[in-house]
Amino acid sequence: MPVINEAANEAELDAAWQTAVSSVELPTPDAEIWRYSRISELDPSAFHPVAHAPSVDGPADVLAAHVTVGGDAVDLFGDAPDVFAELNRGVAAQVHVRVPAGTVVEAPIVITHAVPAGGALVAPRLVVEAGRD
Repeated sequence: MPVINEAANEAELDAAWQTAVSSVELPTPDAEIWRYSRISELDPSAFHPVAHAPSVDGPADVLAAHVTVGGDAVDLFGDAPDVFAELNRGVAAQVHVRVPAGTVVEAPIVITHAVPAGGALVAPRLVVEAGRD
């Protein structure tokens, strides 16, 4: 699976997504887990990935956060459990927040994903590592 978000511009981003979508087999209602879904109506090619960078705001003295996109994201799945996890891995914009051990966070940590208009494909992920008390 290609890392979609490594594309240099919107046209390359969309071309990489269309290539990825054409190379995967979507589930069908024949599988028990999708039996009562409308999975057969899903057309992933109708969506277009858009580059977006989440913002992270919080107490500077305790916040250790970074944003990664695509292949640099923490691998949450190992072997992808399904095609959607695999596609997500290629377009994910992941926020990874680390709070050191013994730290009390007294103000909120605010993560904002600005998502553009309809048809936009974004795959936000949030990974929080909280140290021991």
